[in-house]
Amino acid sequence: MQTINDRIAIVLEESGKTKTAFGESLSVSQQYISKLIRTGNPSALLIDDICEKYRIRKEWLTEGKGLAIFYLFYRLLLARETF
Repeated sequence: MQTINDRIAIVLEESGKTKTAFGESLSVSQQYISKLIRTGNPSALLIDDICEKYRIRKEWLTEGKGLAIFYLFYRLLLARETF
C-alpha cells in the first residue's frame, strides 16, 4: 500500500528534477525532501504547494484516491510527441 511519502517520491521522479531542485521549487531543502520521502509527515501547506506547483490532485496525494497524476503524465506525453 502506498503512503503519501511514496506518492511524493513519484511526483519527484516524474518531475525529472533533482531533490535539490524539487525542494527549491517548494521552498524547502534537499535534506527535508529526502527525510519526507523516507519517513516525514508533510504539513498541509507543503501538500497544497505540491498540488499547486505540480498539478496534482490533493485526494490522490493525501489518500491515494482517484487519478494519480493526470496532468503530469499529460505534460510528459506532450513533451515526448514529435511532429
